[in-house]
Amino acid sequence: MAASTTVLDRRIVLGFELPQSKAVRVLSVEPGSPVDQAGVHEGDIIVGFDGIAIDSVDRLHQALDATRVHRDCVLKILRGSAGNQPLYLNVRPIEQAAR
Repeated sequence: MAASTTVLDRRIVLGFELPQSKAVRVLSVEPGSPVDQAGVHEGDIIVGFDGIAIDSVDRLHQALDATRVHRDCVLKILRGSAGNQPLYLNVRPIEQAAR
């Protein structure tokens, strides 16, 4: 998955009662990857991971520690087509081979 840190519109922060003003926008999803299997789409905005507020790509990487590999975790995302409710998707992170 390729992603970037993005600033959230104030209306989104207030409307979803988010504790942060930034999040992670999904730029692309690798076919067959855990996030693809979970149903994450390009353009989704990740605002939470396993109860942790995600306000940057760095924070997402920190949240993806060894304790979460190979176990079910919950992504909290915002998607334009979902209306005014966040989506909660189950994802099972895997260890990525070194490149």
